[in-house]
Amino acid sequence: MAAEYIGKAIVIETEEGKFNGEIHSVDVENKKLVLQKVSTSNGTKMRGLQIFFTNEILSLLVLEDIENGNDTHDEQKEDMKSTDNDETELTPNEPEINLLAKDPSDEGSRLIARQPLAPNKVLTGEENFITVPDECLLADPPPVTLIEEFGEEYDNALESIKKQRVVGVSAEGNNIGRTGTVYLVAVGCIKATYIFNVHQLGEDCISVGLKSFLENGNILKVIHDCRLLSDFLFHKYGINIVNVFDTQVADVIIYKQTRGELPRVLNRLEPCLYEYLPVNASKYTFESVIYQLRKKDPKVWTKRPLHPKLINAVAEKVLYLRELKLILTEIMLAEFLSGVDIYLAVFRDSNVDYS
Repeated sequence: MAAEYIGKAIVIETEEGKFNGEIHSVDVENKKLVLQKVSTSNGTKMRGLQIFFTNEILSLLVLEDIENGNDTHDEQKEDMKSTDNDETELTPNEPEINLLAKDPSDEGSRLIARQPLAPNKVLTGEENFITVPDECLLADPPPVTLIEEFGEEYDNALESIKKQRVVGVSAEGNNIGRTGTVYLVAVGCIKATYIFNVHQLGEDCISVGLKSFLENGNILKVIHDCRLLSDFLFHKYGINIVNVFDTQVADVIIYKQTRGELPRVLNRLEPCLYEYLPVNASKYTFESVIYQLRKKDPKVWTKRPLHPKLINAVAEKVLYLRELKLILTEIMLAEFLSGVDIYLAVFRDSNVDYS
């Protein structure tokens, strides 16, 4: 039933205000609505795809249905809410081909195989970086290791992380900041994703173990919105995290480059992935899964054993950070790379011998 709403104009009201747009996709199972061509009530256009969860929506109007005399917005919202996905596990889609490409940033394997962006086409708007080419196929994701006690597995994980050049980092907890609590820290590497159960391991997990790579300037940490994590680490453990690539900052820079102004709303990680790496419309579900589990049980982080869906969702948050960093870097450097292309060709393509 949800498919018949795709492409229709809609108005959504949330606590943040009203938003106009077109329905891009409806994820009934995870109770979220993805809109394209979104603008606020004052006419400000929002770049890329915007995600709304049903618990955030106060009201919605499907404009084309109303014009035809059919008021079906309540039915649509109830249709999204009606599916109970408590028993649904987060599992990666099976790829048709395990196609891997070389990752020049860390000499590792790529989860997504795609051709580099053509900088001149990005600058002129000929190449739409929001659309990932059809040949981009998901490779098998690395295995997830949950670490809840000190020992050989813990030591091997830290040694593996220290050998990386680029890792994705994410933290989960309550009110993360100088007075908050971190329960889990996820680190995404080339061949494995490690989830450290800080609640179980204790403070030494961070102050002794994770500190060794967080303050290591030779390892690039890719994080989406590092502000509160930085605040937490510095004020609670005296850790000054260095060599960070923040994907939210990169998204802001690209917005300013393409729109000439700063965005009024900062994108969460999931909308960024939808915009720059939309491999599958329903692939990114970690935000809704974590929200639903926390809503059902606010102490879900401290339960033993950890819920399998929670482990999968936390791992998925760092799974694509390295890939996201690569494409964001290409877009931000488009003008520079275009200049390099000109330099490469200026003598090469000339009829004059300059030697």
